[in-house]
Amino acid sequence: MCSTSNSYNPVPPNPFFRSNAGWGKVVDVTFFNGTVKDTANSSTCYKFNNTNDTTEFFLLESRRKMGRNVSLPDSGLTIWHIDRKGDNQSTHHEVYLVHANNNISVHTHACFYASYKNEYGPTTTPNSNLYSGSASGLRVWDISAVGKVMTYKLGTGVPSASLNISYQNLSGDLNANGFIESGESADINLNANNFGQISSGSSAVTCTAKGANASYVTVNTPSVNIGVLNVSQTIPFNHNITLASNTPIGTHIELEFYITDGTASATFTKIFIVGRQILIDNQNVTSCTGVFYDKGGAFANYANSTDYTMTILPDNSNQKVKVQFSAFDLEASPNCVYDYLKIYNGNSISTPLVGSYCGTTLPGTVTSTHSSGALTFVFHADEGLSANGWTSIISCSSTSDVNEMESEQQPEIFPNPSNNGIFTIKTKNNCNTEISICNILGKEVYTNIQAYETKTIDLSKCDNRLYFIKFKTNNKVIVEKIVLNK
Repeated sequence: MCSTSNSYNPVPPNPFFRSNAGWGKVVDVTFFNGTVKDTANSSTCYKFNNTNDTTEFFLLESRRKMGRNVSLPDSGLTIWHIDRKGDNQSTHHEVYLVHANNNISVHTHACFYASYKNEYGPTTTPNSNLYSGSASGLRVWDISAVGKVMTYKLGTGVPSASLNISYQNLSGDLNANGFIESGESADINLNANNFGQISSGSSAVTCTAKGANASYVTVNTPSVNIGVLNVSQTIPFNHNITLASNTPIGTHIELEFYITDGTASATFTKIFIVGRQILIDNQNVTSCTGVFYDKGGAFANYANSTDYTMTILPDNSNQKVKVQFSAFDLEASPNCVYDYLKIYNGNSISTPLVGSYCGTTLPGTVTSTHSSGALTFVFHADEGLSANGWTSIISCSSTSDVNEMESEQQPEIFPNPSNNGIFTIKTKNNCNTEISICNILGKEVYTNIQAYETKTIDLSKCDNRLYFIKFKTNNKVIVEKIVLNK
């Protein structure tokens, strides 16, 4: 409904927008038969699905002209017809308030209540049909008067059980960190509920691995007998699963849980991510395994107006942290001035900057060469656009894998700093040495492969700044710094 409230006291948005934002509670009444007690202006709404296409559904909630809702043009039961495929540019809306008066232009009689219109269904005007013209199955009648709590009946009027499954947590994993990892077994702990008006029959829950990664999962307890669920009763239960020893970190595992008593039923799907999940925050983390995300995690965008600094340290002093990015999406901007992720080669922001990243270009794989073995990440998001963020895999390499060349192989760089952009590199072997030079943004400015002992390099056309020189000889790597002060 429209309102005239000001910006300092806005009317709360409709239940569709609120539910998308994660505000409030949505109760599924698709298979509900009985009386609903709906508290006006609460954070709860009631959802009736099109069982053939869940992108189309109805949302019901009681609204009353008081408090922050005082500027609403009407009070009573509001019924919203939602179709995610709608365009809001025709009669086929994405978000549509069903007007009790059947006149979309007049909002003062948009609500349903006892003294005006106390029923909404397939034979009323307006009716509860889907946009296709077929019956939705929704019938609402005996709608009460406007009040603090409104009541109305849903369904056929025949009482039934209404079964539901909710996720609690994961436990029993081998290292007790609350995440399931390759080769581990764990208990998936859930609750079975009955939100209906009568007790259920004897019910059972089955667990099935679904999707492309189902082959990694062994469901050790595929079926659990719940028994009778009384009205409003909750019964905890669990299924035990085992992951294959070759399950990659970051793999998404999809489990489907199905409960039925032979009459009522419900399906619940839960996705697990393999490995420890680390979200950027203002803290230091010690880890050589896990999935590293922005603050939004695997399934949400990062928030605007946020700043975080995190250092990831290896488990042992002889290890180097390696982070491999598989997805990256930040707000793009010239020189990454809006949203950015900065990566430092060490345990603080005073160590060398590896690069500053934004847009959708992957940072690739970044491995620490610092004595601490750590990498430090600085994330900034301005007040503007947000995006999906990033997904990356944390691992560690031993010092020997990324170690500097032996002391007798250490290259010499002179002069350093260089006042004209020209400097000499002297290696202490006659092997093929691959040399690459990158700026602080990670852009390569020089590449050369040659057998030599002494090489003069001209970067006089480059800007004054810090550059990183990587030497690779016989699978051994060292990174050194050169400063240009022209």
